[in-house]
Order: sequence, then structure tokens, then C-alpha cells
Amino acid sequence: MKLWMLGSGSRGNAILVECDGSRILIDCGYGTRTLAGRLKTIGVKPDSIDACLVTHEHGDHVHGAKSAMKRWGWELYATPATDVLTFVAVALLLVVIAALACALPARRALQIDPIQALRIR
Repeated sequence: MKLWMLGSGSRGNAILVECDGSRILIDCGYGTRTLAGRLKTIGVKPDSIDACLVTHEHGDHVHGAKSAMKRWGWELYATPATDVLTFVAVALLLVVIAALACALPARRALQIDPIQALRIR
């Protein structure tokens, strides 16, 4: 498994998880231009990412998520009650997603039912 911290702070958050050919972006707090630049520095094309999981609705976590989904064809997931997630719940969510990333075959649709995620279209 590989993990890249693309940015963390009040101006944006994004973590890329890769395992067995699957890539999941956790949070997308940067616009598409900024995110594409950060991904380029690690040699990753944005359209090679399978999905984005938004941990909660703060702008520094969701700013570019919808645009990136449309531009690069990502699946986009968020929990039904992102505004009530506690820090512990977010941490557990990240562990579950990292474990899922390792278990997924490349480009397989994500199934995140145990945490009751909503697929955003």
C-alpha cells in the first residue's frame, strides 16, 4: 500500500491511497488545477484515480470534489451525516478505506455499505 499526503491544512486536504492497482483520494479540498499539479509531482494522472471519499463537508475537504468527479470520471462518496462525524469516526473511516483499497481489484466499483456512504452523482 502507498499513501501520499497531497496537502493538509485550512486551505485544503487530500490524501491518496493506492493498493493493488486501486487508487482512492480521501478528501478533495483543492481545485482541479491545484490537485492536478500536486498529483503530477508524484507521477499520478488524475484520471487514474478510482474514487474520492469525502470525510466531511468543510470546504477544505470538499472544495474540488464535484469538479474533479465530472472532469476525471471519479466515483464520489460521502457519509450521510458528515457534519456529525467526530474525529474518532473520521479516523476509523480512513482505516476502513485504506483496508478496502487493499482488498479491491483494480477499477472495481467500491462497496462501502458498512459505513452507509452515499454515492454522489
